Amino acid sequence: APRAHDLVVGELVAVSEIEKRHILYVLKEMGGHRGKAAKVLGISRRTLYRKLLEWQVLDSSSALPDEAGEEGGDDEV
Repeated sequence: APRAHDLVVGELVAVSEIEKRHILYVLKEMGGHRGKAAKVLGISRRTLYRKLLEWQVLDSSSALPDEAGEEGGDDEV
């Protein structure tokens, strides 16, 4: 699978693909911790969770992110 920073100069890629690659790259760099990745990305944990579901990186049985704060259950992918 292509990684976030594997784009080749001149490669024509949809913005949605660049977004996906970047988000997955940041998530990997944060050790799978969705809360930390969302903070780095400047998006909510819920938005990150929704995108991961859409890309089938998570399944619907994964815990929803705790929007109230940083406390909560296991937040890793």
